[in-house]
Amino acid sequence: MKQTLSGLIVASMLASALTVNAAERSASLLSNACAGCHGTAGASAGDSIPILAGLPSEYFRRTMQRFKSGERYSTIMGRIARGYSDAEIDAMATFFEEQEWLAASHKRDPKMIAKGKKLHKKKCARCHLGDGGYTEYRLPRIAGQWADYLLIYMKNATTSEFKQPQPQLMKKSLEGLTESELAALAHFYAAQQ
Repeated sequence: MKQTLSGLIVASMLASALTVNAAERSASLLSNACAGCHGTAGASAGDSIPILAGLPSEYFRRTMQRFKSGERYSTIMGRIARGYSDAEIDAMATFFEEQEWLAASHKRDPKMIAKGKKLHKKKCARCHLGDGGYTEYRLPRIAGQWADYLLIYMKNATTSEFKQPQPQLMKKSLEGLTESELAALAHFYAAQQ
């Protein structure tokens, strides 16, 4: 009787461990599908592709759901997101949140950084705290993100044809900025670690 009970306990523990490992492998395998564009474990090497590693899981989850529903404009992400179940999106969200943030590497222009910092303080600092490094469920980390990606995103935020779910405050803050000013903001954020 003791041997049977011990055997059942051990079998139960092994099954539980295998289930956890399968879930971890599943999230890791799912994220591998993203690696072609977003880099291994979300550490993007492409200057127009965002870094996913370290993003808040709620932000990732909400963004993927918006791609999936068509609420958020995309060239390809909508089609990709529609291929994932909610459980798979949840698994990827947790996986990417647990990955270490690796800031983008790029050339720094001190004049652009200074111009961008002034614009950040005037236009963006009330939401993007810590020079863009503060993250919470609503906002992604933008400090250390690729400058080209940030510039594309900010341009989209100011264009009515693109469906982007930014708060109206962001659209108003960016309204009227020249392309040079948007580039300075993007350069400033990209230079942050």
